[in-house]
Order: sequence, then C-alpha cells, then structure tokens
Amino acid sequence: MHFRRQSKIVNDCKKKTFFCSELVAKAYKEMNILREDVPSSAYLPGSFEESSGLVLFSGASLEPENRLTFD
Repeated sequence: MHFRRQSKIVNDCKKKTFFCSELVAKAYKEMNILREDVPSSAYLPGSFEESSGLVLFSGASLEPENRLTFD
C-alpha cells in the first residue's frame, strides 16, 4: 500500500477578494516600490493620487490622473 504525502500549503488566493486600492497596494508591494510595514488594506483610492504624497521606492512615482470616458 502506498500513501501520498499531502501538501501543507493552502492556496487561499482563489478565495481572497480585494478592494481596488488594496489590490494596487499589493501589486506595488510585489514590485518592491511600496512599504511592506503598512497593510495593503490601509490604502484608499485617494492614496494613489499624484497629490497624495505617497512615497514610492526605486525611483517610482505617480503621474497625474487621466479621466476615462466610455460611450
């Protein structure tokens, strides 16, 4: 009889939902341009406005917002 070892790694990504700015914060952290010590959930959409004063690393910067219109 053979037993298979089950992985102890649980993939929660399929169950995780993100608020829009939380997703952006997580992406910026993955790129190492945003502080790791602040939870991604602490960021709001306005946190990513050019005028917010958000400090990004590695020379990254926020540019002026662009208005999108859909017809």
